Amino acid sequence: MKIAPVAVNPSLGLGKDLRIEGKGFVGSGLLHDETLVYLSIFARAEEGRQERSGSRVARASRRVIFK
Repeated sequence: MKIAPVAVNPSLGLGKDLRIEGKGFVGSGLLHDETLVYLSIFARAEEGRQERSGSRVARASRRVIFK
């Protein structure tokens, strides 16, 4: 995964809210007591291109697999 800046803010409950945004992806997560509770990252569709169904979620064949 490429390196991107992470915005850290207090969460509504426990821990810290994480937001990450980079070229081609966006994500969020939760950090509590220096433990990453969850992290979700989603690929973005290319600029100016939207899937035929009208959804902003990319088809499985267009998603990037990170290892």
